[in-house]
Amino acid sequence: KSESAQRSSQYRDANLAPLYKLTVNLILTYKFINQVYYANKKKRQAAMAQNAYSKKERKETFNDGFDDENFDYIVKCGEVFNERFV
Repeated sequence: KSESAQRSSQYRDANLAPLYKLTVNLILTYKFINQVYYANKKKRQAAMAQNAYSKKERKETFNDGFDDENFDYIVKCGEVFNERFV
């Protein structure tokens, strides 16, 4: 190969250079970044929703069912405290 052919194969396309993307193609770059971000966000939300759904399925009981997952007492209508109704 000639020396000029070797040099041209060593350099990347100017349209793929970061400086070009951040100046001339700025709008396209941000659109691509947004697409990737929102696709990942959708995946995270789906995973969190699945995780929350599975937590509801396996409803753990604390203090024989009197406490919730934060160990707060579950107040029920009609209970009597200190001879008073709640």
